[in-house]
Amino acid sequence: MIKIVEKKKKFFLGRRRVKRALVVFKRTHSNIFITLLDLKKKVIICKSSGIVKVGDSKKKKIAPQAIEKIVKALSSYFYLYKISIVSILLKVRVSVHVLNLMRELSRYGIKIRSFVDVKRVPHNGLRGRNLRRI
Repeated sequence: MIKIVEKKKKFFLGRRRVKRALVVFKRTHSNIFITLLDLKKKVIICKSSGIVKVGDSKKKKIAPQAIEKIVKALSSYFYLYKISIVSILLKVRVSVHVLNLMRELSRYGIKIRSFVDVKRVPHNGLRGRNLRRI
């Protein structure tokens, strides 16, 4: 008696590989910068409110609504590099700008993994206190 055995074809999709990245958020007195980095901290793209033509005045460039246009300009890079999870590096205090950034990223389907507060410290430390004069 001969038995014919058919092999079933199995397609192994595995876990979908999720791409992660870093987003650096920096606000100066006259502009807002959002930089997209890979995990090795190499710059993919940097956009600012001046580049995306939010407006000519300083007041319009630093408004929280400027973040909407900046993230919209970055959304094509999220899609191109298939980035779906980001960690946010904050070089500012938490304010309305950060909340708008979170809202806009979630609108484009980007999940936020963590927040990191980056403080700049000079290489030689803080300046010492002056001596008391008598």
